[in-house]
Amino acid sequence: MASALGGHRMIFMSPVKEPDFFSRFDETDQIDQQDVDTYLSHFRKAKDEPIVGEASVNYLDSERAAEHIHAFAPDAKVLVSLRNPFKRLISLYEMYVRHGLEQTLEYATISDPWLASQCLYANRLKRFSDVFPREQIFVVHFDDLESKWSETIEDVCGILSIPAEARPKPPV
Repeated sequence: MASALGGHRMIFMSPVKEPDFFSRFDETDQIDQQDVDTYLSHFRKAKDEPIVGEASVNYLDSERAAEHIHAFAPDAKVLVSLRNPFKRLISLYEMYVRHGLEQTLEYATISDPWLASQCLYANRLKRFSDVFPREQIFVVHFDDLESKWSETIEDVCGILSIPAEARPKPPV
């Protein structure tokens, strides 16, 4: 979704796909100006695009990213792509296996509760709904990106109040 949005003539996306800026400050209310300047440097090449954004998946996991984002840009629109929880669990497990995990899926989910907890979205979304008005939060289903690419990107453009442009589906 980030690459499709970044290719739109009315959107500038950070060339750094996951700057994770707002998720780095879970333990503080103070964000150093040098850190802010470094973050803003990702957007220096923006021209006259009415929408400027970035894509950091870790914001959903962060305890305080939502409130930091809201303090920084209270009118921001939050787009969240969620995968079917079971498919996400399988994907995480397969990633662990590629990195050397030698346990069965069943054993891994029992011995590492964190693995299964990554597939529970309610509390993660609540952190955003606690600080952003509901009309600024949009959930896009990952399955729709896979099966109804063009329609889903059109819907996202509608959410962002910009004209839809045909965007090729990136390779999986």
